[in-house]
Amino acid sequence: MKVYVFPVSNGVAYWGVKSLLNPYTGGAAYCAGFPSAFGGNDDDDNTYVTCAKEATEESHRKVELDSAVFKLLWTTKVGAVHYIYYYATGFHYYPAAVLSVAQAGMPSYQEGTGDVLLLDMNAAPVPDLSNLAALIDWILQQFRLQFPHPGPVDPINNAEARQQFNASEHITAFAHLVSRHQADPIN
Repeated sequence: MKVYVFPVSNGVAYWGVKSLLNPYTGGAAYCAGFPSAFGGNDDDDNTYVTCAKEATEESHRKVELDSAVFKLLWTTKVGAVHYIYYYATGFHYYPAAVLSVAQAGMPSYQEGTGDVLLLDMNAAPVPDLSNLAALIDWILQQFRLQFPHPGPVDPINNAEARQQFNASEHITAFAHLVSRHQADPIN
């Protein structure tokens, strides 16, 4: 089972950014360099504990969910993998947080870049669950505005990672979150 969370404050959803390399294998990370919901394998932990731990690690301590209130957003099953998505409110955001030298050397802190993408759902296009292209384009436009990556190493030019991002369950989950927010604002 994989569990993920979108922290939300005043209609703004917080996303992490995947590292280019998988710190465990040395190969390309899944969705390398692209935005990502915080989370991963639940490893038989409490799902909230997993989401909080992953958010701390992937954001490099910028997003702390220990005091957050979690609400179920959406679940799906793809093949044998069950995905559970939450959104969380009442969390802490420390944009200037930095890792200790010891933390920076730990693979769990190397899964994400530490960047936190802020997506204002009030400005998002109304999601169409049958065609998510407009929402994907908007997410990537916001990503590019907040984190410019000029030149040939721009992750958006990585066709494999782009295809993985476009097909990610994170996109459908975020579409559900935006729809929920636009119907009843999440603050």
